[in-house]
Amino acid sequence: MYRLTAIAILLYAQFVLAQNTADQVLVFPDKTYRGSFKSVNQVTETVGVTSDAIKNDFIIKIKNADGQNHENVVCTGGLFQRLSCGLKNLANLLYRELFRVEYAEITWNGKKVVDANAFNRNVAAVSISVKPELSNSLVIKYKGLPTSSLTLGIYRPSSPKDTTAPTILTQLRSNTFTNQKSSNVEIQDISNVTSTVSINGAVIKSSTAKSFTFDLANGNNNIEIKSQDQFNNTASPVLISNVVLDQSNPNVSLSSNAPVYVNSLPKTLAIQLISNESLKSLLVNSNQVSLDESGKIGVYNLNVLQSGANSVAVQATDLAGNVSNQNLSLSVILDNTAPVISFGIAEGTLTNQSLIVIPVKITEANDVHSIIKVNGVDVLRTGAKEFDFEASLLLEGENQVQVESTDIAGNVMQSALLKIVRDMSQPVLSNINPQNNRRIDRLSFLVSGISNEPLKEVKVNGLSLKLEPDAKRFSGSYLAAQNGNEVLNFEAIDLAGNISNLTTNVTIDNRLVIPELISISPNPDREHLNIVGAAGSVRSNINISASAGLLGFNSDSGTSNPDGSFLLKLSPFSMASLKVTDSQNNEEATIQLSYQLITRLSGVVKDTQGNPLPGATVQISSSSGSSLTDSSGVFNISSPATGDQVLTIDGSTIPQSVTGATRKFSSTRIQINIGLGQENVLERPIFLAPLYLDGTETSIAKNQAATVT
Repeated sequence: MYRLTAIAILLYAQFVLAQNTADQVLVFPDKTYRGSFKSVNQVTETVGVTSDAIKNDFIIKIKNADGQNHENVVCTGGLFQRLSCGLKNLANLLYRELFRVEYAEITWNGKKVVDANAFNRNVAAVSISVKPELSNSLVIKYKGLPTSSLTLGIYRPSSPKDTTAPTILTQLRSNTFTNQKSSNVEIQDISNVTSTVSINGAVIKSSTAKSFTFDLANGNNNIEIKSQDQFNNTASPVLISNVVLDQSNPNVSLSSNAPVYVNSLPKTLAIQLISNESLKSLLVNSNQVSLDESGKIGVYNLNVLQSGANSVAVQATDLAGNVSNQNLSLSVILDNTAPVISFGIAEGTLTNQSLIVIPVKITEANDVHSIIKVNGVDVLRTGAKEFDFEASLLLEGENQVQVESTDIAGNVMQSALLKIVRDMSQPVLSNINPQNNRRIDRLSFLVSGISNEPLKEVKVNGLSLKLEPDAKRFSGSYLAAQNGNEVLNFEAIDLAGNISNLTTNVTIDNRLVIPELISISPNPDREHLNIVGAAGSVRSNINISASAGLLGFNSDSGTSNPDGSFLLKLSPFSMASLKVTDSQNNEEATIQLSYQLITRLSGVVKDTQGNPLPGATVQISSSSGSSLTDSSGVFNISSPATGDQVLTIDGSTIPQSVTGATRKFSSTRIQINIGLGQENVLERPIFLAPLYLDGTETSIAKNQAATVT
């Protein structure tokens, strides 16, 4: 009876406690390990898994016997309930003793993950989490009766429902170039997927593979990649714009095929290379060359060692990665001859114009570029070899013109400085002889003067005068037609063509003798009479002789002084002849002199420069006797009051034709003594100083104070 009851209890327990889970994925199938009469049992298992399986921790589940709860409970209720409860507690006790192992230890990959304290008869089941590897070692060490057992299985969490959209991966990027027609796409998703590729709006590829390729179209590609998994999770479309498929190699050329001229070798030349498309890199003779912003133009400094063809090795890589290797040739010609520059006008050319046309000629076989400078300032740039250049002469005096020409080989020639003198100033004449208002005692006389600059020609009244070697001094003989006022018009032309005019007024009086200036007076020896010629009474340096009586024994002769004065001495006479001879001009004159007891006053009035002043009024203050000076400045007053007198000379009556517009004369007084019964001839001229009306004078108002400096 007892045995049947125990079996029934065990069957009931098995039925009640036997259960399994189905919410996990089996990695290592459940395996039962039974006890024995050994003291300790040990089993080693190897668990191999795939790479996908190790992404999550594993769960080791260990059941002691059936893994159900067989713990005793407190019995309550009626008799039958307590009896039934007691039987269950007895069955649980027997089950734990007979069917559960006493203890177990689990080691995973060398690490103990379950020890005896964690798994023994009182523990129904244990679940632990472990980190998996591709190959795992599992050691199970346990102790129990032959009727006892434990069951071990390894699980991983079962996958939840896929709610994640696919991930689209590709190496393509917007705004790029490629020379690869085929492009790869990777789709990441745990579920099955369907993907499409569109280029320029048209679907060109549909695939269910998670890795596939598609072909780009030649030229520009605007790409859209879509993907959806079996759970209708849709990836965000991948949009890649402006992907250019370029499978053509770039072509690079020199910027010009024309020969390059150099003036020396070796020479470093900056050569420009141009590509038909934008480049990623450019190598010239194995040297990296920088590119401009367009990526099409690069400049390389080529070291040229020889004239003729020079090789240029070019490797160009475009943005798509296409590579071209080219051998270009640069033709170099050696030209070390500089241009020759010549001018069409002479050095030192004089002009009175501010603009002058200069013919310029550049002698050079090849093209040239010329810079024309005037006084150091660039005024013209030209490529012409022969041209007329109109230079603006800004400076009075010397202006410098220079041409700098550079040929295509770089040979530079600077011309010598072409000096052009701009002279727009009229020549200034000075030291003119005869001076203005001068009395001249000959019809033929010397005219002369000095210019402040060299002259080309100088004339007086149309008559050319002779220029001295310095071309500044000039002189010549002038012949007046008659006595009287003579206007001398000087015209001077300088080397630049500037003309100046100057006018001088002179009085021509070619009389050999002026009787009014000759007087007779007793000699102090009381035995002779003096015949006295005042200054200007005769021509200078001519022969003078006087004689009285029929036989001519009473005579005297001499030569006049430079100022035209003279003194002859005769024995007393009543009548005498005075003969004046100018042998140079083959002229002579004779006048009769009488010695009588008459009273007369005469003299000459001149300006401070020694020129006679005609038209001046000379008067004796104590009487009404007065006289106007003649064209020679001579005055003559008959029967004047004698003794000490005041002689007034009034220059205000001198006409403007004599004074000019810028001068005028005032009055002056002198003390004289007039002898009775004699020729009173003043030995020295009376000089009047002019007042110059040239802006330097000071005007004085009547009854007003003024400061005169």
